[in-house]
Amino acid sequence: MTATGRRGTPWLVGPAHDLLLYSGTGLLSALFVLVAARWVEPIRLFFALNVGCTLTHYAPTWLRAYGDREERRRNRCAVWLFPPAVVVLAAATWERQTVLAFVLYAWDRFHAVMQNYGFARLYDAKHAGAPARWRRLDLAWLTAMAAMLTAWNMGLLVPLLEQLERVGIPIAHRRAVMTGIRATTTTVAVVITAIWLWDTVRRTRIDGRINSGRLAFLALITAGHGVMNTTTNVFLLGAHEKVYHSVQYCVLVWHYNRKRVAHARPDDVSPLLRWTAGPRGLWVYVGVLTLWTSIVFAIDAAWFRPLVGASGNTGLYTALFAALALTHYYFDSFLWRVRRADIRANL
Repeated sequence: MTATGRRGTPWLVGPAHDLLLYSGTGLLSALFVLVAARWVEPIRLFFALNVGCTLTHYAPTWLRAYGDREERRRNRCAVWLFPPAVVVLAAATWERQTVLAFVLYAWDRFHAVMQNYGFARLYDAKHAGAPARWRRLDLAWLTAMAAMLTAWNMGLLVPLLEQLERVGIPIAHRRAVMTGIRATTTTVAVVITAIWLWDTVRRTRIDGRINSGRLAFLALITAGHGVMNTTTNVFLLGAHEKVYHSVQYCVLVWHYNRKRVAHARPDDVSPLLRWTAGPRGLWVYVGVLTLWTSIVFAIDAAWFRPLVGASGNTGLYTALFAALALTHYYFDSFLWRVRRADIRANL
């Protein structure tokens, strides 16, 4: 991607596409979840949207990791050794499933922030590129905002403290701890936000143009979380984040795969990955996602639920979810390194 190409547009695909499927999903999913909760019980809505969307957006990760042969050769050890390593971890923590649950919780929080950070980096690269200082400041701002929103929402803060207690970190005087966490995260967020706003104005003056794509993305994602902070229901909070996170991810991967296949040598990508970029590529891609999700739900209904119901042991449940989730988190950490020129060129 040339410097001229990067400066050609502030959008990844186009203003309507980006505002609807990338930036706007953060706010639209919040409004949808809150309205739907008037008619559907939150826990049912959670399993229908959160679990369904979560499972669905794992499929593009596996498709890319094993379907892109060049990427698979580049990360051979990670691709083949990490999934069984998760199984070993699940077996080692079988008697203390809260340890694995806490690892999932912490990595999930980090993973969500990094996806938003990745989008900010893509908009900078598309618009004009960004010095390292700008990248670090964006990451600090996104992290600080996520921490502050968590601290001020009882539906997020209480489960976090409970998880810490379950893994063996005692917390005395929980109310005082909450007050301290809120004061600290708010102070840090206010200071970083002030610096971030000043730097945004400064970079706009230097560049001579407003990076409207990046600002729209960050503003609408933050607005979505702000709207969701009107509820403390942890099921609705989880559903909202996974809906917009999954929609963004699935759409982004489809666009990436199309460009990747168009420029790849015949033996660098698998037939399945190539089919997703063909004349009916979108239908093939949606079909793969649907099939993957249906298979996991079928395994759940036919095997795991009866087994858990009979023994009362949720260890297999936790192990299955951990294997899928942690593999997705780890694979994404090297599959989507935005600093790589070949990644940016296909997005």
